[in-house]
Amino acid sequence: MQALLWLPLGREEAGVAGQLAYDLARSERVPTVDLLIAAAALGHGCEVWHFATIKGHSPLQEHNLKSA
Repeated sequence: MQALLWLPLGREEAGVAGQLAYDLARSERVPTVDLLIAAAALGHGCEVWHFATIKGHSPLQEHNLKSA
């Protein structure tokens, strides 16, 4: 776990996660923790490697491991 980058998660990131949840609500349901991770990554200019998709609903650079 020491090799991982730890990002702060605060009020601003929670607001971004809420907006992502709202934007995605009509097409799919994404777990809250995934939304919070995406929001933190967006706020700090990071990429995310994951199993869910948020692509098309944010400028997040992501790598979906399901399609890799």
